[in-house]
Amino acid sequence: METTSYVAEEPARAAVLIALAQSGQTLDEVSLAQFAGMLHQQVAGYPIETAVILKHVKDLADKGLLKHDESGLRWDMTALGALVSRQWAPGTAEPPGTDPLDTDEIHGWRERMVKLLDFDATLADEAGIGREELLAAQSSRLSELRVLNRILGDETFPQWLDDWRNSVGQGEE
Repeated sequence: METTSYVAEEPARAAVLIALAQSGQTLDEVSLAQFAGMLHQQVAGYPIETAVILKHVKDLADKGLLKHDESGLRWDMTALGALVSRQWAPGTAEPPGTDPLDTDEIHGWRERMVKLLDFDATLADEAGIGREELLAAQSSRLSELRVLNRILGDETFPQWLDDWRNSVGQGEE
């Protein structure tokens, strides 16, 4: 996705999206700038001025990744912003810890993965992103799902993916 490349070119842009994703809520400009600034310093290894962060916030809004909430005072991610941020703030599908998993835990992991993929498809619809582009952006997550399916010995996929695969299969006949 071109938009992902745009965000990745500048660590401060990614820091803004990560800050919003990790907070799980809308943030006012000062809080967003502080949180993103701390993340930027952790990742890049050097501080960044608040004004520079705020410039990136505006640029991300101009690119359709951020928007003001209903009050106009706080920032939130758009559907496109949420999808793009997944690369740096992937969500909570994977179980915590490093201990071996039993079958029920693996089933739970797979169910969370399917729900996350379904949610991402809804975001893609809202953002006007087609299935082919979504599939390309989700390749690592789909590979992970495929491995979980192999471990469990059955195939479970998000409904949108089954529908898309069936429509592609019918179109080739």
